[in-house]
Amino acid sequence: MRGPGLVVVWPVVERAVRVSLRLMCLDVFCSEAVTRDGVAVRVRGGAVAEVSDPVRFAMTMDGPLVAATVVAERELRRQVADADLADLADLPAVASRCGAEMAERISETTSRWGVRVTLLDIDDVQVPLRGELIAWADRLRETRPGG
Repeated sequence: MRGPGLVVVWPVVERAVRVSLRLMCLDVFCSEAVTRDGVAVRVRGGAVAEVSDPVRFAMTMDGPLVAATVVAERELRRQVADADLADLADLPAVASRCGAEMAERISETTSRWGVRVTLLDIDDVQVPLRGELIAWADRLRETRPGG
């Protein structure tokens, strides 16, 4: 790796690769995430990433930003799996408080690709109404006292 400025590249021996060091926004979309009580939801969020190691970033064969997006989706699914459906109403507030911790867990994985995630935020949680969700609500109503 060489710094900015005029750089001589020896043909056949070396190759030049440009790496942007700007902050990048990643769209994180979980098509299906299952809550602790078994309800399937759709979650949409965003992550802010930056290149922390340009050499590792350039040496990665496949797109490291795509891989970072997949890791962020996995972390978002894990966050949803730790919550009940009733907790999802407050999930964006919880994610704003825990966003730095989630970003740190993502960065532990993505650091080998030269990418560091600085923020993970949840924008939207959708609960599709299906038969199992209605059955879940009926079971919940039957188990509650006075229901």
